Amino acid sequence: MYKELRERVRKEKKAFKWQVRKQQKCINLSIREDQCDSSDDDNSRANSRHPWENDAVEEVANRCKAIQCIISAVRGILKKAELRLPENLVGLDHHVEEIVRRLDVASNDVRIIVIHGIGGVGKTTLAKAVHNQLCHQFDACSHVDNIQEASKEISGLRKKVLILLDDLDDCKQLEFLGEPNQYGPGSRIIVTTRKSDILKAVENYEVECMNCDQALQLFCKHAFHMDTPQVGYYHLSREIVSAVKALPLALEVIGCCLFTEAMDIWEGTLEKLKQIPDAEVKETLMISYESLDESEKEIFLEIACFFIGKDQRIAHYMWENHKFIAIKTLISQSLAKIGDNSVLWMHDFLRYLGREIVRNESPDEPGKCSRLWNHEDAISTLQNRKGTRKVFGLGLAFNDESKSFSPGDFNPLSNLRFLKLDQANIQGDFRNCLPTLRSLDWAGCSKMADLLNLHLDDVVILDLSYSQITRDTYSWTEIMKSTRKLKVLDLKACVNLSGCLEFPAPMTLKVLTLEDCRRLRQIDQSIRYLKELESLNLKMCCEVAYLLSELSFMTCLKELLIDGTSVSKLHFPKGSMKQLETLSVHGCKQLGEITDSIGGLQSLLHLALDDAIIEKLPRSIGELAKLESLSLRNCQNLLELPDSVGGLDRYLI
Repeated sequence: MYKELRERVRKEKKAFKWQVRKQQKCINLSIREDQCDSSDDDNSRANSRHPWENDAVEEVANRCKAIQCIISAVRGILKKAELRLPENLVGLDHHVEEIVRRLDVASNDVRIIVIHGIGGVGKTTLAKAVHNQLCHQFDACSHVDNIQEASKEISGLRKKVLILLDDLDDCKQLEFLGEPNQYGPGSRIIVTTRKSDILKAVENYEVECMNCDQALQLFCKHAFHMDTPQVGYYHLSREIVSAVKALPLALEVIGCCLFTEAMDIWEGTLEKLKQIPDAEVKETLMISYESLDESEKEIFLEIACFFIGKDQRIAHYMWENHKFIAIKTLISQSLAKIGDNSVLWMHDFLRYLGREIVRNESPDEPGKCSRLWNHEDAISTLQNRKGTRKVFGLGLAFNDESKSFSPGDFNPLSNLRFLKLDQANIQGDFRNCLPTLRSLDWAGCSKMADLLNLHLDDVVILDLSYSQITRDTYSWTEIMKSTRKLKVLDLKACVNLSGCLEFPAPMTLKVLTLEDCRRLRQIDQSIRYLKELESLNLKMCCEVAYLLSELSFMTCLKELLIDGTSVSKLHFPKGSMKQLETLSVHGCKQLGEITDSIGGLQSLLHLALDDAIIEKLPRSIGELAKLESLSLRNCQNLLELPDSVGGLDRYLI
């Protein structure tokens, strides 16, 4: 396919060059005429041309327009990533068609459409499907998980944008996006909500429950992995579908729960469903929760309370391997999902179910619950020293205020594994507290020395992102020595972290995130001690200007993200980074050279070079036999691709 296209392009290029030369002759002739008679106007000059000259100019103009159309179309196809949708979709097409019709992207006005309906009816899935169908027609797109962050990225750009604002529960949230007239002509905003009256004077679309046939088909896709019931299960399937009121979320969860189960389990499940009041979706989902083993229940509650929106590749270090396997069960039963960017996701109903289960462990004494995810309950438990050995996780979430805590506040929490301190302060010696701590999230950490007062021996995840820590060589060295089990170190947006970061001793670190540390100049050569490192994130470390040769020692590295750095050259020593699968160099506007050494990255799957100033790609790029995606968006100096690209048996996006 590629070779055929390349030949066609070559033929067209020859014809186009011939027409350009003819146009240049026409232009030169016109210039000479102008010099001879400057009083002629444009019309008289055009009329004075020979017919063949006008034909040549017109043909070249038509070709130029055609090329521009092709470029625009290709850019539209390449530049947008589609959102992840469930595999088994039923009855969605007519909803998508109707919303697309109402949005009318050909119109230049700015439109907002509100998709509303009861929880679990499929509003988010529908909105994502609409997004995926339309996103290629917009200059910029955003699926808003954090509306304040999204407003910084898109607001005021005067572009034609497509925004998906999911699960809106307060119209004030829209204030962060500004007024509709600040977006470019043709912009569209899609909102999903359970409240039909949350926005006035906008287009509304209600998503109603499926009809009986559609509901049965969706149930069967999950219960039998086919569109219709197996022999002997038709009437039983019909009754179960009727009992869960054709709600997609419940159909999916119950269907997955019954997959491969015996007839008596089906009959028992139906009897339980018949005893549940019509509106009690929670009780319906509880049936699936009760079918889990203890490890699976534990992970379900951990995700519901603390890990929604967290990268599953990082979260799994919290649990032993046998417990992490439980996530596969949760996913197979639709009780949890892996969303875009590998984050853990759970439907609102399921999150509510998990948190209610925890709350009901001790409704009147939160300190006896296994997980304190609610800020008020956590604060009350600490201040009144009501914590117990039963508490495994505690999360604080301050707004503008902060509080200080002493070791005595935490002493009763001897089995605490997960701790989110947020903006809290600690005073005193905590080294004899929290002996089982595995994950510490502390955005309020103001100086590295404070960490030396904590028991970090068993910590595997240390998240100091957005903190105000500064470079303190002594404290940093001692911390690295005391965290020998550390697997994940997140220093994202530590804006006061400057100079060069050192790693004074061998460690088993797997993930190192330094994204948006804008004053960080480089990582020290001692990074070679991190022989087990799998992911290195240097995004937006704009003072980092080159890649250390010591990176060649990173034999386990699978992901290297250097987007937005000042790196000007990519060179990889022979035999280095044999496991590297993802190399992202997006937004490196100083990048002007890529050597042939890149062909040695034999495991590379994804390569992003967007916004680079490179004029050519090395021929060795064709040796990347496993390459699945190559992104070259906005590489305006890149004139052509090497012929070797045609040998890649993959789609380039």
